[in-house]
Amino acid sequence: MDKVAAATPLEAQTNWQTKAQIKGQTEGQTQAIVAGSLLWLRPVRADDAEPLGALFGRQSFAMRRLRFNGAVSLSPERLAGWSTPDGRQQGAWVVESSDAQGQVLLVDARWVRVSDNVAELAMLVDEAWHQRGLGAWALQALQAQAHRVGLQQLCARVAPYNTRMLRLLRRSGYTVSSQADDDGQTLLHSGSLAWTH
Repeated sequence: MDKVAAATPLEAQTNWQTKAQIKGQTEGQTQAIVAGSLLWLRPVRADDAEPLGALFGRQSFAMRRLRFNGAVSLSPERLAGWSTPDGRQQGAWVVESSDAQGQVLLVDARWVRVSDNVAELAMLVDEAWHQRGLGAWALQALQAQAHRVGLQQLCARVAPYNTRMLRLLRRSGYTVSSQADDDGQTLLHSGSLAWTH
């Protein structure tokens, strides 16, 4: 089991802010300029089903496989469910940009409660926007929301070859350990963060 030194949420935020210029905050969303583009981090909304489908549709098969740890069908019903989290059993945040075609989602980050105090997190960052701090930005929002609803831990099931996600988790203070998945053949990593109060 790998031991990783924990970073406080403030340290993780400071590391992310070196890649972005924070422009301002309004209720429920934060604006930043990243790589010359004005972006918004905000909770997912009911009208995000189609943009979420477009985000997943733009990604390579390999990237979708990393996000879902295998194949997944993105039906309109599933996307509609993902765009209406209840905020108690599940939460979701997106990073949004606007271009000539309108709203474009660049990140989908979410948690789903698996017990009273623990939720599993998952995230997809648009391949064209990797290595720009968007995952860390979204992870901070997930952690804050999860903490507000009484969760004490987030965990992630990450394939061992998903090095970007593992690096993000380690840098964000998660302890990463290895264990076999339910099928006994796939080695997955799980990480959790104990909240500091």
